[in-house]
Amino acid sequence: MSKKKKSKMEKFVELNKRFDQIERIGQGTFSRVFRAREISTGRIVALKRIFPTSSPTKILREMEIIHKIRGSDTVCALLGGCRHEDQITLMMTYFQTDDFKDFFHEINVKQIAQYMVALLRSLAHIHSKNIVHRDVKPGNFLYCVETGKGMLIDFGLAQYVSDIELIEQTQKKEIKKMKKQMEEERENNSGSSGKKRDRRLPLRAPRAGTRGFRSPEILFKSTKQTTSIDIWSAGVMLLSFLSGRYPFFHPDDDLTALAELIALFGTKRIEKIGKMLDRNLYYDKVQKGVPLKKLCKTNNLNFNEMNIPNSAFDLLEQLLELDYRKRITAEEALKHPFCQLAFEED
Repeated sequence: MSKKKKSKMEKFVELNKRFDQIERIGQGTFSRVFRAREISTGRIVALKRIFPTSSPTKILREMEIIHKIRGSDTVCALLGGCRHEDQITLMMTYFQTDDFKDFFHEINVKQIAQYMVALLRSLAHIHSKNIVHRDVKPGNFLYCVETGKGMLIDFGLAQYVSDIELIEQTQKKEIKKMKKQMEEERENNSGSSGKKRDRRLPLRAPRAGTRGFRSPEILFKSTKQTTSIDIWSAGVMLLSFLSGRYPFFHPDDDLTALAELIALFGTKRIEKIGKMLDRNLYYDKVQKGVPLKKLCKTNNLNFNEMNIPNSAFDLLEQLLELDYRKRITAEEALKHPFCQLAFEED
């Protein structure tokens, strides 16, 4: 695997006495991540420096969630932290990773199965704790091809299932209240020729994830966001492996993302899911969609040489099930025949 170019070493006033060899290795929307050596122990750690503009509540929730999922090597661990003025730095476990872009089109079928097993184990662990990651993507799943081990990181957007359910219950009450107000207004204005107010029901829902990895329920702005949104993202990652294309989806916004799903699954299927989520889909023409296996064969130049088994496409269809209620769980996926290929002798 190709090696990343090293960044210049950086120093921070509040960390200089405790760490050295501080080197930036990543940056997200809410933080920067550095590789550093803890002087007292000599161990290599990851330092996550959260931007001062981040909400204190959000930072506390991330720390609580990482603490709750501790005890598994499939997820990052919180080793400590410090605060200097308005700057918070979290010390996390460091994981030597390969770059997804460098290996996704090179590894064989068994190695793809090993990757999916490692990812699904991470998801099964956090889902067993009733936690939704909400931003599953290659950049947040560190993986070493040689060892077949992986680690799920960055829980900045993660939420408890109970919190998401509370949002849904609150919105149901708001919609019920607004519907009642609209009915009262219609009754009061029934004999009036005055101008009627345009009252629309609110469409507020947690907007999780990264473009290209968001599930249909997120794109439809539904509050029905369960652990299955992480499973969808895992399906998109498997789609990249089987199609030889990354990123597979290239949406500029959520409407474009829906258009891409329509092209893939067909207008009628997406419209059906919209109705199930109490959302209407407006379109100019009907598209039929494309079978996933045919799509992968068309896009992947190495498709025939890879000798991909049908079990891979069966798992792909179950991970990318449009109906979140029927989507396979991480525990179920780990028992799938394709994942069992990870354990076969060479």
